[in-house]
Amino acid sequence: MGRFLRLLVLAAAVAGVVIWLRRSDGRIQLKLGEDRPGELSDDDQRQVRELTEAVEQLRGELAAAQDQWRAGDQTDERVDALWSERDRGRELEARIAALEESQEAGAVRAQEQNAQLQRMSAALDALRDEVASAHAQWQASDADRNDRIDAVRRERERAHLLEQQLAQAGRVERSDDGWSDLEPPTSFAGLVAQVRDSMPVVVLPDAALAGLGEMDEVPAATAWAAETWRGLGALAEYAAAVNPKHADPADTDNDALPTDWDFLRWSLEGGHPRSWPVERIGIDRARRVFPVDRGVNWSGQVVARTHLLLGDPTDPGAPVMFVHDDVRGRTGRIHIVFLGPQRLAATVVGV
Repeated sequence: MGRFLRLLVLAAAVAGVVIWLRRSDGRIQLKLGEDRPGELSDDDQRQVRELTEAVEQLRGELAAAQDQWRAGDQTDERVDALWSERDRGRELEARIAALEESQEAGAVRAQEQNAQLQRMSAALDALRDEVASAHAQWQASDADRNDRIDAVRRERERAHLLEQQLAQAGRVERSDDGWSDLEPPTSFAGLVAQVRDSMPVVVLPDAALAGLGEMDEVPAATAWAAETWRGLGALAEYAAAVNPKHADPADTDNDALPTDWDFLRWSLEGGHPRSWPVERIGIDRARRVFPVDRGVNWSGQVVARTHLLLGDPTDPGAPVMFVHDDVRGRTGRIHIVFLGPQRLAATVVGV
């Protein structure tokens, strides 16, 4: 680049032209020589050298100015970065302020929530006190109710005993003996025949019987048959309570049972002297399906959940009896849909 400038200045000097140089502080006008042929004089050569040096100096100053400009550009980049950092800082400050404001609002909400929780806690404590008081009253009333039920049961037993004594003395005429006056059967074979003869309200079909011969071979067969007889008698008494036309002729208390009472509730609250123990009434969770006559259900099947536990409930060979209550239904009777060992009942498919 320096050689090119030298040649340019020399050519300008020979030609006598005017060279304009731009500097950072303005313009410099240089006139080099005049138009004349021949060799340069010593003064002209000296002047050319000085001008060449001046051009070199100006070139150096230009390079320095360019370097400074580049440095200034880098400074601008740093300034831009600083501006960006300042903007980011302001944004962060705004976010911090928003968070602080949100925290203050959250603290206010927390105080309100704590106050509400305290009010709810106080209300809950009051409600618990009310529930405890109501539970205590319920227990007292339940105990009173059980006492009343026991009293009614005792009075009915006493009335039944007096009726039996009067009948034996010939003071009361009886058209027929009730099931409770019959001797309990000593086997399941005798049980089936006796039920069909003396309990018309109870339907005990052959299809419902399973493993009776097996149970008759067990030493406890006599006790099991007698207990099953009492369970069937309790079902007959319940049917009579629902529909007085099924009542035992010896029973003078034949008021119809409330429509929302089933066998379980009748056994629990009916107070009948021959009711079945509630703790020996089961409600089947498996919802087993048993066959029935199509006159009971058009499909020929029913889900019978209520069952009476007979004998030892932990013995798989002990009898169990599943019941379909149709006293308020089409047939008006109690249908036994299964009577047999528990282990055979467990094989019946449910829904």
